[in-house]
Amino acid sequence: MTTLGSGSFGVVKLEEDALTGRQYAVKYIDTSRSHGLAQYFEPKAMALAEHENVVKVFHADVVAGELIIRMEYLPGGTVQDRYRGRPAPVRQALQVVEDACRGVHHLHSQGLLHRDIKPANLLFAEGGQVKVSDFGLAGMADDPTTLQEGGYLPLRPPECWADDSYIDSPLGDVYALGGTAYRLINGDDMLYGAFPFDASFPEAVLAGKFPDRKAWQPYVHLPLRRAIVRALHVDPMKRFNTAADFRLALTKAQPRVSWELDDQGGWIGTGTDSTRWSAGIEETKGTLTFFLRRGKSYSTLREVRAARFTAPSRTQTEAHARRVLQRVAQHGA
Repeated sequence: MTTLGSGSFGVVKLEEDALTGRQYAVKYIDTSRSHGLAQYFEPKAMALAEHENVVKVFHADVVAGELIIRMEYLPGGTVQDRYRGRPAPVRQALQVVEDACRGVHHLHSQGLLHRDIKPANLLFAEGGQVKVSDFGLAGMADDPTTLQEGGYLPLRPPECWADDSYIDSPLGDVYALGGTAYRLINGDDMLYGAFPFDASFPEAVLAGKFPDRKAWQPYVHLPLRRAIVRALHVDPMKRFNTAADFRLALTKAQPRVSWELDDQGGWIGTGTDSTRWSAGIEETKGTLTFFLRRGKSYSTLREVRAARFTAPSRTQTEAHARRVLQRVAQHGA
């Protein structure tokens, strides 16, 4: 059996049914490390949450004190494994989060809270669709006895730090969806770089300084920033009311050109019309020049001379790059 992953309470293995040849992801949970089998809510939550953007559960049983959950196997792996902390192409990141929003909104419609949304708990199906997984911390919004302690601390919402509690409303999941969008678009270095995880961290979250709402990849245009920042609002009542509302805002903020980092420290992009783009900053004898190129393919790129900018100051050149990249992202030209 191949181990697919492991966590605080158990391990997930890839298994094959000898009679049907069908593969399953099977989670083994040591119930002595949970809050007791009667309170362990994961298989029930997954059954209640059946949806095209939620991992399916087929069977659950207890064998020799071990809870065993048989689920669908998704060979695409996790979102975290695919991007490994690097900024994802913007359009891909938004597709991931929009799918997650669909799944989470369905959970909320059933009275469920996921309470642990993060890239490692989002899985790619064979066709690229994303499904919400790992319901180890899920519970009912109206039943505190089903809400266990725990969760992903970097995306724990401010209201939980304020009173040393844990997510107990859909607005906490909305915050985690916003944090996941921020993380995928900007990368782990930008998410984690500004603040150490020490005694000052909760204060940074409560002050709205973590994640840093002023730090973005240079090509992230303003409408998209605004949507994510609203989902991350310190005041839960000023966030999107539902995961569906957040998804709609992301859909409206979809870029005309989806940028990503290239291997040379510049940027490459793809337009909704399949146009290819390339941009970067070159240095020659102490002078910095921003360039922008476009074409039907990367082999036919031609410079957009109107966007060319030369200055001795890196600050000036990078400011110009941000303006151009964001304009192209939003308007496609």
